[in-house]
Amino acid sequence: MNDIGLHYINTKRNIKRKAKKMAKKMARKYLHDELEKKGYIIRQRPESTFQKIMNKAIFFIAIIWPVLTLPQIRSVWVNKQVEWVSVYTWWAYTFTNICWLAYAIINREKTLIFNYILRFTVNLAVFLGIVIHR
Repeated sequence: MNDIGLHYINTKRNIKRKAKKMAKKMARKYLHDELEKKGYIIRQRPESTFQKIMNKAIFFIAIIWPVLTLPQIRSVWVNKQVEWVSVYTWWAYTFTNICWLAYAIINREKTLIFNYILRFTVNLAVFLGIVIHR
């Protein structure tokens, strides 16, 4: 067999390999798109140790952040000190939490849903305390 014949066979094999790879890639993309259309969210695994640590730490932060508002709630409800607290700011916090909660529900982000339910609750408590005690 001459060089041209071998070149033809090798080229044909390479084309077949590339076609198979492309077909697999296209099939994965099609499957991914179809699952997304049906409402499934396909998540990739965390790529690094840092991401794994952050994924666990963010849940802890989601609990701690609203807890930091508890002194403000005590100040408004127990001590009834509302002179230096802005009703507009706490209304804005409450309203933006509703927006963020809607976003988290739409995107099915469990940690964000949990976080913004807690934040909404504490911000609403402060807001209502200001409105009632003024």
